[in-house]
Amino acid sequence: EEGSRREGPHPLVTALEAVVKDREASRRQQRAEKGLALGEGHATINSLLSCCCCYGLLLRPHTLECGHTLCGVCHAKLGGKCPLPGKTCRDDHGERMRERFPMRREPRDKAAAGVNLTLAKVVELVFPGEGAAVSLRQEGNQALARGDTEGAIARYLEGLKESPRSHHLHGNIAQVMLSQKKHGAALHHAEEAARLCPAWAKAHFRRGAALEG
Repeated sequence: EEGSRREGPHPLVTALEAVVKDREASRRQQRAEKGLALGEGHATINSLLSCCCCYGLLLRPHTLECGHTLCGVCHAKLGGKCPLPGKTCRDDHGERMRERFPMRREPRDKAAAGVNLTLAKVVELVFPGEGAAVSLRQEGNQALARGDTEGAIARYLEGLKESPRSHHLHGNIAQVMLSQKKHGAALHHAEEAARLCPAWAKAHFRRGAALEG
């Protein structure tokens, strides 16, 4: 019955906030061991999953070209236009909304086009090490393109400290080891990549190449 229903946060919000709390507790412990304090001002999952127009939960979400996300009701009311200020968004709400949603990039470049900013911030909050791992993998790829294999391996190994379950990093290390004829090490990393992501064909190909070598 309507009167007996309990009001409260959406179950998805509760579950995600629990994950964030666990991860923040783990990060606090890790940083405490290094003598560092966890920074203040972490956005909550609840605020990240709210519509940037009505502040309600993002039910039937629609991501706009600018990268912001509206709930289905606001999307219909606004005709797909963004209520946030900026060069690609309308300037209806001013600095108040800019302060509440500071994650927008201005102006957006072509590389950022199509990025779902809400989902990006949730992923960043729940998986804080993944962004650093991707950056280190890209740096390793650049080093490899310059012929600096040792520098590439160093970046990949550093990336694994941030994201130990990255099949891409294990796969990249396996590829470098294959080029250096270090088939034992290549096999180890290729098998780890295949274990972490069985659907990734490159892991199996590199495992086969290591066994053949």
